[in-house]
Amino acid sequence: MAMIAPDITWYIAGLTKGLAHGFRVAYVVGPTAVETQAVATGANRLSYWFPSPVSTAIVNDWIVSGVADRVRNAISAEAACRQQLAEEILGDHGLATQPGGLHAWLSLPPGIDRRTFAQELARDRVLVRPSDAFAIEPERNHANAIRISLSGPLDREEVERGLRIIASALECRA
Repeated sequence: MAMIAPDITWYIAGLTKGLAHGFRVAYVVGPTAVETQAVATGANRLSYWFPSPVSTAIVNDWIVSGVADRVRNAISAEAACRQQLAEEILGDHGLATQPGGLHAWLSLPPGIDRRTFAQELARDRVLVRPSDAFAIEPERNHANAIRISLSGPLDREEVERGLRIIASALECRA
């Protein structure tokens, strides 16, 4: 977008998902330094908008030293492995992913309500979200699907356990 319309493009990137959940740091790049500074000046007066100085120092050091690239690459590799695992287990059930994504969408067959299914999975300690939880207008009729986080569990074994419980629940209803 910045190449097409550099005079109106703003780029905002947070590091929470791609680097570390504990770092509440984001970067903002505006069309010009003057415009970016004008926005930042207003935000600087808001005390709750300041990131932790320790976090920003660590993030800066990681970026300069190359640690951030290594962490990001490791996260990307792990995300790819988890997506492959999800595809192996749920690929025949309407699974959809995006390359590098940290979650997957699973379309549910007619007769399985997304909210009820999510509640049933929660009883087995598998937490998923129905599609309408991500909708701007939740009261509208949305796709009968659930969102599966592939990044929440700390290890692949836990991801696999959850995916197998979901597959089993689908197969029991077929």
